[in-house]
Amino acid sequence: MSNSTCVFVLTQLIGYIVFDPNTASAQQIVIQQPVIQQFHVDTVVSVPDRGAMFLGGVGRNAGARNRFGFSPIGSSVGRSTSASSASAHVRIHDFEEMDAAILNSQEERFGGLSQEQRRKTARDILRAYRR
Repeated sequence: MSNSTCVFVLTQLIGYIVFDPNTASAQQIVIQQPVIQQFHVDTVVSVPDRGAMFLGGVGRNAGARNRFGFSPIGSSVGRSTSASSASAHVRIHDFEEMDAAILNSQEERFGGLSQEQRRKTARDILRAYRR
């Protein structure tokens, strides 16, 4: 084979590889989206502070089997399960009590300082924070 024939065959081969329409075909991608279902419970419950109450739940199961012919190869089995439940978790925030506790702790910490000493302490805290 001469050099010109070899170059021609190589060029044809590269052209086939680069421009083959089958190599640039799009791939099929399947994205499974989540299934979101909502339900509500109309009820009244008494739950203590920082307590929890289970309100109820529902569970579902389904199964199916299909046969095609007489062999085990010609059968398919499917199963589906789902469950939903509702609960209440309670934490009561008393903002007035929280404010009073914060203010009292600051008064205990800085109550014996003069106004100038409080300002100096605040400046020192800010300087340390900015570093």
